[in-house]
Amino acid sequence: MSQKTAIVAITKNGAELGQRLIHLLPESHLYVPAKFASEQKAGVCFFRKPVKETVREIFSRYESLVLIMAVGIAVRLVASELKGKHEDPAVVVMDERGKFVVSLLSGHIGGANEMTRKVASFVGAQPVVTTASEVSGTLAVGLLGRELGWELDDSANVSNVSAAVVNEEEVGIYQDAGERNWWTKTNPLPDNICIFASLESLEESGCPAALIITDRLLGREFRALLKRAVVYRPKSLVVGMGCNRGVSCSRIEEAVTQVLLEHALSIKSIRNVATIDLKRHEHGVLEFARNYSLPVEFFAKETLEQVEFPSSPSSIALNCVGVQAVCEPAALLSSKGTSLVVPKTKLGDITIAVGRVSFVGGKTGNE
Repeated sequence: MSQKTAIVAITKNGAELGQRLIHLLPESHLYVPAKFASEQKAGVCFFRKPVKETVREIFSRYESLVLIMAVGIAVRLVASELKGKHEDPAVVVMDERGKFVVSLLSGHIGGANEMTRKVASFVGAQPVVTTASEVSGTLAVGLLGRELGWELDDSANVSNVSAAVVNEEEVGIYQDAGERNWWTKTNPLPDNICIFASLESLEESGCPAALIITDRLLGREFRALLKRAVVYRPKSLVVGMGCNRGVSCSRIEEAVTQVLLEHALSIKSIRNVATIDLKRHEHGVLEFARNYSLPVEFFAKETLEQVEFPSSPSSIALNCVGVQAVCEPAALLSSKGTSLVVPKTKLGDITIAVGRVSFVGGKTGNE
C-alpha cells in the first residue's frame, strides 16, 4: 500500500527546505544524501547510494513525490520509472530556494496540481501548473465528481473527451443520478458544454464528445454514443439486504451482482448496504462491505417496523428477526427515497432491494 509523500533533496539548501516540508505535509518522509546528516531526525532518511537508485526504490511506494532540484534533473531521475498517469505517483518539483513549485507528472489524476498549490502556499512560492483545463478554467474530465465519490466507468475515452473540452468543441452532458451541485452559477459550465434531457437527444445531437452521469448500465442501442463518451458512476444506490445467519460473502456478492445486472444497474454506484441491526456481526455481510469499501447502515427492528414497503410481508422474516420485512424498509430508510428501484428479490437465503439516494437541493437526503 502506498505511503503518503516522499520529499527528495540533493543539496544542502534543498535539505533545509525539505526539513520545513516534513512538518507541513502529513505522513511525509525526507530523503537526503548521507553527507548532510548531522543528527538522526524523525521522518528523515539518509542515503549513500546514487540518488537515481533511491528514487527508483521509492517511486512506487508513495502517492506523491516532491523533488527539490532542477526540473531537468527530476525528469531524468523519474523517466525510466514511468508507467502511465493512472499508475504513476504525483510528481512535484521545486527549486532549492523555494521560489517555484512545478506540477510535473500526474497533474489531475494523481493530484500533482493540488499538491503543487499546497506546497507553494506553505513556502510562499509561485505554483506552476500547465494542465490545459487548469489554464483555461474549464472542466477536468478525469476529475469530475471525484470529491463527491464518483467513479469513472472506463478511462479509455478520457483523453479524447478532455481534448474536446479544452478545444472548445461541443460537448454534451446527460445526468440522471447523483449530486446536481457540481456546477453552479458562480462556477458555470463552459459555453461549449450543453445539457441534454435524455440520452436519445444527446445521441442525436451529433456532439463529438459526451459526459454521462448515471448509475444505469447502458444497452447496445447507445453503443455509438458510448464510443465518444465518458461515463461517471455516482454513489446513488443503496442495497437493502436480508439474509439467513451464516450466509457467506461469496453468496452475497453473487446475489447482489445478479440483481444489479438484471436491472441494468452499476455495482460501482452502490453507496452503502443497509440491513437490520441483528446483522451487525454477520461475517458475510461485513466481509462483502469491506471488499467493496462500502459502509453498512444498521436499523433497529422498531425503526424498520414503521416503514411502509411495497412487497408482501414475510412470515419467515417475522419469525426469524421479529419484523415483516428487512431489505425493502432498510433500502427506503437509508436512501431517504419514497420508492424502490428494485423491489424485494429473493435469491435463496438472501433478499435484496435497491433504493436510489434522494438528492435534495444538490445534497443527499442524509445531509
